[in-house]
Amino acid sequence: MRQVAFYLRASVTDLAKNKGRSFLTSLGIIIGVYSVILLLSLGEGLKTYIEQQFESLGTNLIFVLPGKIKGANTDNSMMGGAKFNSSDLQRLRRGLTGGTVIAPASLKNVVLKSRTDTLATSLIGSTREISTIYNLGLSEGRFFSKSEELSGRKVVILGSKVANDLFDASPIGETVELNGIKFRVIGVAEPKGGGGFGGPTFDDYLYSPYRALFMLTDSRYFVSFYIKAASKEEVGMTMAKAERILSKTYKEEDFSLSTQKELLATISGIFAIINSVLVGIAAISLLVGGIGITNIMYVTVTERIKEIGIRRAVGAREGDILLQFLTSSVLLTTAGGFIGVGLAYLTSLGLQPFFPAKVTLSAIILAFFVSLVIGVVFGVFPARKAAKLSPVEAIRYE
Repeated sequence: MRQVAFYLRASVTDLAKNKGRSFLTSLGIIIGVYSVILLLSLGEGLKTYIEQQFESLGTNLIFVLPGKIKGANTDNSMMGGAKFNSSDLQRLRRGLTGGTVIAPASLKNVVLKSRTDTLATSLIGSTREISTIYNLGLSEGRFFSKSEELSGRKVVILGSKVANDLFDASPIGETVELNGIKFRVIGVAEPKGGGGFGGPTFDDYLYSPYRALFMLTDSRYFVSFYIKAASKEEVGMTMAKAERILSKTYKEEDFSLSTQKELLATISGIFAIINSVLVGIAAISLLVGGIGITNIMYVTVTERIKEIGIRRAVGAREGDILLQFLTSSVLLTTAGGFIGVGLAYLTSLGLQPFFPAKVTLSAIILAFFVSLVIGVVFGVFPARKAAKLSPVEAIRYE
């Protein structure tokens, strides 16, 4: 133990003599650890974010999407497959009863103009049941009625952020333009946050009857259906019924039904692959840093050949010399790892007001373990060179 403490003190002294060189040498480790930790932090934050938004919709929600989004056959994607229409909506309504709630969804990017301002946002066209699906309350005004839904009345409900950005007072009764077509504001949604896929939050959206949205586009199709089962226990049975209904019109590969858990698992799997690739790319800087450690340790050995010879002459063993230089290498990489983790943690704190970035304990442990391994692997070759030097030749070295 005393021997290890001696080598640590000696290594700290040696590195302190060349502060600039020591910092530049460990810079590759700092950047590598910082990049890896930050990417893991962002990945964990994104996973948490998505989970929170799915949970806000409830545990008994079923998504009906075009194309196949799971399984081995992925030739059809969400961009292909079935084109859902109002006839499908009616069939689902007739076949799914007993407290089941169904809502279609169409989405359109629009430019919203008020009297004083302009905003690019997205319009969701649906039925009044979308408020139940999204657990969407109103801070003022009302939701559109059944008659407004069926007639396609040009009425709109503003997300809370949209209302706050465009209006200083209550917008109820105000006329706005969506892509040049006038709509009347009848409600403002309560702040909800979230969104599900890391995109706009519910507070950024507009909501209107789907027939009104159809006036802004040539399409008459829905991008999805939302089905809320009567209870969590009835989710499986409700999915089976919905699948039987849609199978009468579409082929099996033309549509997918997923629960929140299944869809979240699919999305998490995709993000895990992307995150692994990004972390792998960031880890290249760790390899570069390790090569830098090797180079500087060889330089250090060359500079201290005479000192090594004197130590060997007074009784130091090969193992002592090896341990001395290996300690310097490990100390250099772990110090770089510590700085990298600290910088990543500070960056994640700065991002938290905007995004739930989260540095996990496992990521920190991984960073220090990798730093330690790099210190050993890339430091052992120069250390072995120092340990194998002949004492006589080392003392005579000029």
